[in-house]
Amino acid sequence: MAAATTENVVNRPHTVGRWLVDDSGRVVTFHGENIVNKRAPWTPQALGIGEDDAAFLAKQGFNSVRLGLSWAAIEPQPGQYNDAYLAEIKQAIETFNSYGISTFLEYHQDFYTESLGGEGAPQWATFTDGLYNPDMGLAVAQFSPAIQRAFDNFFNNRTASDGVGIRDHYVNMWDHTAAYFADTPGIIGYGPINEPSAGAETIPCALDFCSESTLQKLRNLNKQVRDVIRRHDSEVGIWLTGYVTTVMGAPAHMGTKPDANTVYAFNSYAQVCTIPLEFPEAVCEPDHRKAINQSWAYANSQNMPAVLAEFGASKNPNLLRNQARLSDEYMQSRFHWQYGGYDPATTASSWQDQALGINPARPITEPGNTNWSNVKQLATPYPSAVAGTPTGWKTDGAFTATWNTARADGSGAFEPGAESTIKVPNIWAPNGYRVHVEGGHAVNAPADGIFRDVDLRIAADAGAVKVTVTPA
Repeated sequence: MAAATTENVVNRPHTVGRWLVDDSGRVVTFHGENIVNKRAPWTPQALGIGEDDAAFLAKQGFNSVRLGLSWAAIEPQPGQYNDAYLAEIKQAIETFNSYGISTFLEYHQDFYTESLGGEGAPQWATFTDGLYNPDMGLAVAQFSPAIQRAFDNFFNNRTASDGVGIRDHYVNMWDHTAAYFADTPGIIGYGPINEPSAGAETIPCALDFCSESTLQKLRNLNKQVRDVIRRHDSEVGIWLTGYVTTVMGAPAHMGTKPDANTVYAFNSYAQVCTIPLEFPEAVCEPDHRKAINQSWAYANSQNMPAVLAEFGASKNPNLLRNQARLSDEYMQSRFHWQYGGYDPATTASSWQDQALGINPARPITEPGNTNWSNVKQLATPYPSAVAGTPTGWKTDGAFTATWNTARADGSGAFEPGAESTIKVPNIWAPNGYRVHVEGGHAVNAPADGIFRDVDLRIAADAGAVKVTVTPA
């Protein structure tokens, strides 16, 4: 597959109510994969992820990745920054750009730091005060006294060896990072922090009894990170994630959004379905729907989009299919956990089982190296760019999408002939596909009526549009 031009890459979309829109005002939707290297040297290249993976993702209709940054990699010593690491991250972004894939760049952590069983903070910024860490996996880690104390000390700005608070160091690290990537195209958002612990209040917060002071600590951190990002980049979105207790089903309580261009990027893992068994969809759906409804309740209260930043961590096809279907129902972007690589913080039966690529150091298309069942549940059609306002889409044998040509910001309508794009993954229609359009036409329809491109381009008339896509 030939590389796409970088003109196809969405760069720094902005929010209009519940939607993300590009520079032309088209509503954009992202289907992506999480890519996080959780061990030194913390780069995707060290995992073996490169051009073949970008080509594979593009062929299967993915237009984005959620790429994890490491504080330990960026700031190995207090106030000393590792630009060689950031250069490799930038190179990875550029590789994805060349295949039409945008990047959601976020600071990733699990269990605060590697010495506590996860990854994230450097050791010099880790203060547990000698408390016990049971080191018994993901479910127990959230209640580890050592991990909770490390987060309490982080949010309380415990002083590092150089006399500067560790939270201040963290914000300064983001300042340096935002400056480094200010001119890098293809970035759709920055995530200030992934799934932070509420510290000693983890249990109360999980039961929706989080104190206002604890809630305010995360709100303040998000605002601080937003402020330093805005010194260097006035356009990029701020994609917030709540405390890890939101993954357990607690409401967000994130407060007033810190920026006009804010997205609520929530993670959703149905608690009962974290057990590595193949539960039917009906078992997992109530938890999944509850997480989506709570996330959209907060997002709607702030007049901003909600995006599913993490889901999956399983090889259960019923679970993956259910969350993909619900994302379509709610017309939201989604990022699957994860593409491939070692993962000490997963509920999956193994980190290989949850992945698309079993061993990312080998070519993704090498026989036996692809979890095709996972790919099949995730690589479904979707309208990646709509010249108008979406009204719905779903996949049920055939794929159907509807929209009208009114602009999402209410400033009139797109002119007749304005083009929208629907992604049609190769695995979903390996022999090509047929298209029926009401209220417009498919651009460059083939003579035999069998479309084969991943990008299906639709030129609309005025008003309502309905597109039906059927595998050939």
